[in-house]
Amino acid sequence: MERLPLFRSWRERLAALVVVVLVAAGSLGWHYLQYRWLFDTSKRKIEVLVANQYLKDRRHILKLQWSPFAFATLSWEDLKDLRDRRIEVLLLGSKVPSFGEFLQGAFLPTAIIKVLPRDLRYHLKEAIAAQHHDPVAKELFGALFLATALSPQVRQRLSALGLAHLVAISGFHLGLIVALVSLLLLWLFKPLWQRFFPWINLRAFLFGVALLVALAYLLLVGALPSLVRAFVLLLIGGWLYWRHIKLVSFELLLWAILITLALMPTMLFRIGFWLSVAGVFFIYLFLHHFPKLSGWPQLIALNFWLYLSMFPIVHWFFPHFSWWQLLSPLLSIAFILFYPLAMLLHLFGLGGLFDPIVALIGREFPIYSITTPDWFFFLFLGTAVASIYEHRLIFLVLLLEVAFLIHNVAQL
Repeated sequence: MERLPLFRSWRERLAALVVVVLVAAGSLGWHYLQYRWLFDTSKRKIEVLVANQYLKDRRHILKLQWSPFAFATLSWEDLKDLRDRRIEVLLLGSKVPSFGEFLQGAFLPTAIIKVLPRDLRYHLKEAIAAQHHDPVAKELFGALFLATALSPQVRQRLSALGLAHLVAISGFHLGLIVALVSLLLLWLFKPLWQRFFPWINLRAFLFGVALLVALAYLLLVGALPSLVRAFVLLLIGGWLYWRHIKLVSFELLLWAILITLALMPTMLFRIGFWLSVAGVFFIYLFLHHFPKLSGWPQLIALNFWLYLSMFPIVHWFFPHFSWWQLLSPLLSIAFILFYPLAMLLHLFGLGGLFDPIVALIGREFPIYSITTPDWFFFLFLGTAVASIYEHRLIFLVLLLEVAFLIHNVAQL
């Protein structure tokens, strides 16, 4: 049975757009009230999460997360590592950033009043780190399972290796968790379900249970914006699937972007959000043009396509490149097995078995710089979008991808 379109008429689209605009207005209003509350002269003390911390010119730069907002501050004090800790800070200075600046992520002078007790997430981070001797592995698996902070050095190396998207928890990871939980419960309950509850849709029930597990995981790691975004899209995708509505739809992607921005306007200024949008777009583009592929051929071809497609996109934002990055498509495929295995081994206290593999990231290897010119970036994106309507243009997209990769690698 063919799946239904998202909307049946332009009247439905217009009604949906009105709803999204109203949600965006309400969301912006709530964000503005939060902003006004924060800079009220009587409300200068706040609790924040230290999302990242690093040294620059003998100063500690701290990236802080408060409610939906992120902002930066600095300290000349000799601070210990406060990453992923909750602290209480006092806002200093009389200059107040505009609402737009604060949505983007402003710099605010602060003074640290106290470090709050470790929460469950931090204790879990320490438990994971205790299983490893390699310092990179301590950071890597904390980020992989709990979305904890990575040092700039490790982040740069992951970017150069083309692995940053695998470590940054996103919809891909939540999707894997939901799939693993659903499959495990299906294997456990299917015989009993067929005997005692045959009138209830088992797959729908297990998907609901898996979503609750994903929600618990989301709350455990701190309801970070990237995870909230992924969970919202997972809910929308699940609801549409059971409504028998077509999921591989560029219109659906557009509406998902609008809904996400309406609920979380700060995402408009987050590079990670737009990279994830680009990734989903190119996955849809592949499935749109090559619908007959399935199984392992589809998985292998999709990962190589996604690497080639994202190469000029990623290098428009980040210049880091190493020769090891060319293995990224194969590592992305291997990650589907690596992720659940690593999670299982860490549950049994055996996570240190991966230290020899992860140690390769900490070894010295040359890192080069590749930058996508603006003209090529927009030409490539424009051609990709146009190929939705003119199928033959997909071959031009592929030619641009391969030519860009070969041209830049040949110059190193």
